[in-house]
Amino acid sequence: MAFKFQTAPSETVDLQARLQENPTIRLESMCSVCPLTDCTPMPVQGKGKMKVLIVFSHPAKGEEEMGRLGVSHAYMRLENDLTTLGISMGEDCWVTTAVRCYPKAVIPSKKMYECCRGKLLATVKRLKPTTVLLVGRNAVHGWIGHQFELPPQIPNHSGFIHDTDYDGWVGHKIPDQQYAFDVDGVTVCPTVIPLFNMHDVTKLEQNNMARESVNSVVPMRHKAVLAMAVDHVRSMMSKGISGYAKYAPSACPNLVKVWNVDEAIAVLKSLNKPSILSLDYETTGIKPYDKGHRILMVGLSTADATYAMPFFDWNPEFMEAYRVLMKNPKVRKVCHNLKFEYNWTRKIVGCEMQGILWDTMLVAHILDMRDAITGLKIQGYLKFGMAGYDKVTKKLLPAVNKDRGSNGKNWLQYLHSDNLQDNYHVWDVSLSYVGEDAATTRLLYIRQKEDLMDTDYTYLSRGIKLFMDSIVPLAEMEYNGFIFDTVQCKNNQKLIKEQMQEVNQRMWDTEEYGKWNKKYPKKDLNMNSPKQMQEFLYTILEYEIKNYSKKGNPSTNKDTLDEMDTPFTNLLKEYKALAKLYKTLAKTYTNEANDDGHLRCSFNLNTVKSYRTSSSDPNLQNVDHHHDISKYALNLMKPLPGHVMLNMDFKSLEVYCAAAHTGDAKLLEYLHDESTDMHRDMACEIHFYEPKELPSRLRRVAKTFTFGAFYGAGYKSIAKNQWKNYLPEDKARLKLHGVQNFMDFEQHIKRIFDNFWNVKYKQYTRWKRAQWAFYVRNGYFAGHTGFLYNGVCNVRQATNFGVQGDASHILLQEAKFMYWFLKNNNMQAKLISQVHDSLIISAPAEEVPYILEAVRQFLDQLDVINPWTKGLDFVVEAEQSEVDGNWGEMSVIAKVRRHVIEYAKGA
Repeated sequence: MAFKFQTAPSETVDLQARLQENPTIRLESMCSVCPLTDCTPMPVQGKGKMKVLIVFSHPAKGEEEMGRLGVSHAYMRLENDLTTLGISMGEDCWVTTAVRCYPKAVIPSKKMYECCRGKLLATVKRLKPTTVLLVGRNAVHGWIGHQFELPPQIPNHSGFIHDTDYDGWVGHKIPDQQYAFDVDGVTVCPTVIPLFNMHDVTKLEQNNMARESVNSVVPMRHKAVLAMAVDHVRSMMSKGISGYAKYAPSACPNLVKVWNVDEAIAVLKSLNKPSILSLDYETTGIKPYDKGHRILMVGLSTADATYAMPFFDWNPEFMEAYRVLMKNPKVRKVCHNLKFEYNWTRKIVGCEMQGILWDTMLVAHILDMRDAITGLKIQGYLKFGMAGYDKVTKKLLPAVNKDRGSNGKNWLQYLHSDNLQDNYHVWDVSLSYVGEDAATTRLLYIRQKEDLMDTDYTYLSRGIKLFMDSIVPLAEMEYNGFIFDTVQCKNNQKLIKEQMQEVNQRMWDTEEYGKWNKKYPKKDLNMNSPKQMQEFLYTILEYEIKNYSKKGNPSTNKDTLDEMDTPFTNLLKEYKALAKLYKTLAKTYTNEANDDGHLRCSFNLNTVKSYRTSSSDPNLQNVDHHHDISKYALNLMKPLPGHVMLNMDFKSLEVYCAAAHTGDAKLLEYLHDESTDMHRDMACEIHFYEPKELPSRLRRVAKTFTFGAFYGAGYKSIAKNQWKNYLPEDKARLKLHGVQNFMDFEQHIKRIFDNFWNVKYKQYTRWKRAQWAFYVRNGYFAGHTGFLYNGVCNVRQATNFGVQGDASHILLQEAKFMYWFLKNNNMQAKLISQVHDSLIISAPAEEVPYILEAVRQFLDQLDVINPWTKGLDFVVEAEQSEVDGNWGEMSVIAKVRRHVIEYAKGA
């Protein structure tokens, strides 16, 4: 029976209809609808004596002609690597492909993998392997693409796919519940181990050999993962049925669904005792701030039971019982993305959650820095092999009105707990879903505690504590946000549109655009069409192709336009920057602004491999404060009514952290001797100026050299970035000193670059070499704040991530300090944002001196909190707006050091 909920006299929403989706793997043959016709499926081959199934992506052309696998590079490479480990692919393994037929000289499409997935499941059930090796990204998609967004990819123009694209899957031992089968009357699972693409491994291995050094650790990782897989296979061989993974498709097989409000109250009261409680909400959307948002149901999981209940928000006794449970600090809370539950509790329940213990999402990131694997569903699969329980309810979670961004309400908004018979089936499956989430979170907490015992727990516990302590301050920033000036936003859109039209006219007037008009006199160039831009730049203008897109087409992105550096391409970059900002104001900011007049970001700790923070919905960290057009965004952000805005900016924070890591004497001199200036000195060296004569503009340009060099850029890219920012008079001055053209300039920069690393910052150079050597040798490197970097990194990442992470963590420590300072002193000031090296506070003007003193106290304690910073004299520059001012109009009022606050004149 399909229950319907009447939302209005003229509108009926059939939620039952939205649930119709089959989450299982299709077993029937789908060859009749496959794009590959008139072909012969490749048979499974090998004797499988060790019960190992190897899955490649698809047969190669030569293999189709032979009628068997064996001649592709991927096959021969893996066969050789297994042989060195004592495994015969033909004797000990079965071998098959995710797409069974030769795909006729193309990379298989998603449809082809879907058509063959049932065959793959049938093969597993027939052969009953203990272990399955998935070779490369596309094989992983063929195996699990019906559950996770990991679409197949074609090779790029170099003939291989980059390792970081699917690195997060490689090396996990997954007890896959969906591919279960019976052995001797017992249901068991295979253990699935994804491997790197063999083409990637070989290509990167060849690059290492050509350079006569280790430039990529992927070949070494491949050998380590394969050795681990072989050890697993050998350990399973003699165990019989115990050699298979345990079949456990549900995190809560005995879920208790509570349908009655009185029973729900009784459950809440029974849980209000010292314990560890994992919880999960299902809500009407992502953010709780717009009117009408509600918590619809809650899953609560303990060691004894898992409960799922509607959120009876219409019942005062239920709400009070839930409020008491959330405020009890002895009930230790575990959530996956705890900030979400924290702010929904604060907004809807009206209290601040106490007893925060663990965020499984953040700890998943701390244990494994790799990309895109911290979500609860993917963690549930990677750790426990569970997948698919969200497939039914997934159709109810997208926003009905997508124009409201992360404020939009989803289809669950039509559910109401005061009449559960309406949409009974929807309630039933949704309660199962929220219960599974809560129970999976509890299981993941237990597994993470176990995994930490296998690592340096004492070290990582520092990083875990830092992230757990940061949850509430970041949640506070999200909850407060900026006041958003909607009137100014509309005015700014008009001004941007006018500027876009002016730039557009200048583009049409260029000689380059005239060549397009000559060929297409009646057709304007569509600058948003990659196809037309490729024809214009590379066919009509005949520019050299230097970069390619991921699909192997000639690139037209910003980096490519930077390299071209022509009148048209420079204007096009300016136009695109304006167009992007216009869209941000008209769509992103407007949609993300709440109906209470605030604009609130989300601050994330799980998305950046260096363990830095990030911002989203909207991302205010990507506003370039040094670009002229940034004023159109910055002047929209205002403090809370009657407040000033304070921007507390750590000066050169990452440079200070680099000095702590490297101990470089020259770097320390620049930081602590105020008469020195690294950017000024660099500009003077490049442009042949004495310090007193140097134009300030060239000092800003020279920053691209210093920061580019420190972050791993080579002299060639630095030279290009410098040259494109020069005015005619700058180039004329260079000519006076023998630098006649760009080729001369590139060699000039090369000489300076060599001196930079081999003379000026030679200690930094020694540290970088030692850091990379340590990583290559050990497979990880460490920061100073309790984080291990254990994923695939290149040289630049290995020498930057620790520095960047440590700098970001100092800002988190400051945010925590300031949050508790403001709270404990009953101040009106509020944390409202964090951007790069800055903490942003909204405060009454009379509280500003106390806030500056608190910052000074924090800096005075910094070498106690972080002993590795001892001897570094950090500086925080404070900027302040007028009362009810904005982020774009601020003045420096003070510089804060650990022993002194230096007020600016007139402040």
